[in-house]
Amino acid sequence: MITEILRALLTIAMLLHASIKDIKTREIEPKYWIFYGVPLIVIAIAELLASSPSKMLLTVYVISIIAVIAMTIPLFLANMFGGADVFALLVIALSHPTVPFKSNTVFPVSIIVLLYSLLLLIGLPIAFFLYNLVKRNYLTLNKISLPRKIAAMFLGIPIRAGELINKRFWYPLYRPWSNEFKLSFDIEEDDAELREKIRDLIEKGELSSHEPIWSTYGIPTIPFILVGYLLTLITGDALIKLLFNSL
Repeated sequence: MITEILRALLTIAMLLHASIKDIKTREIEPKYWIFYGVPLIVIAIAELLASSPSKMLLTVYVISIIAVIAMTIPLFLANMFGGADVFALLVIALSHPTVPFKSNTVFPVSIIVLLYSLLLLIGLPIAFFLYNLVKRNYLTLNKISLPRKIAAMFLGIPIRAGELINKRFWYPLYRPWSNEFKLSFDIEEDDAELREKIRDLIEKGELSSHEPIWSTYGIPTIPFILVGYLLTLITGDALIKLLFNSL
């Protein structure tokens, strides 16, 4: 019980600290995960050695690590997750052979946290779509096909160019300097550089400050992973089971 409490508190501290850094800068150095990850993994190993785990538990533990890598790498390559998000979930997978305080879970901790996080992240695209629908923002999307128009309504909102240049972590989907409308953005892009390009166009008189620029928000994902972890501690995988049973 003591190791479970220590493991849970240290993981919460790790994710809380990372969430603050993610919200402020969107950058978390790899050494940060080593700082928290090493003691967490040591606690997990000590707990396993003390409890003489079954082959089934060890098998599930290894599978969970492989599964997290297999599920997060494609998200990373698709620019849906950053490197820090992958590291956070990998540390959780390596340090959590079992769900703290729960003995009746089916899914490994890291998978539960990942699924909860993704379910929470779905909320922003839905909010974008409803906002665009109510505001009839789709009327400004007259230069792209219908499928791309629908996708754009889930991905972002139109922001006046003069306002966008002062909004941190907002990425233009419409690139006025190349007259290109993108349905994705590279999370490694510097939003400041993109906004500076728009500022230059405004200053040169080539773009009106009132021109709506469809943009998307660079979501800080670590806070969602933190909430997903807290939900895991509280409910185990009950919500995930409920979701699968309802399908």
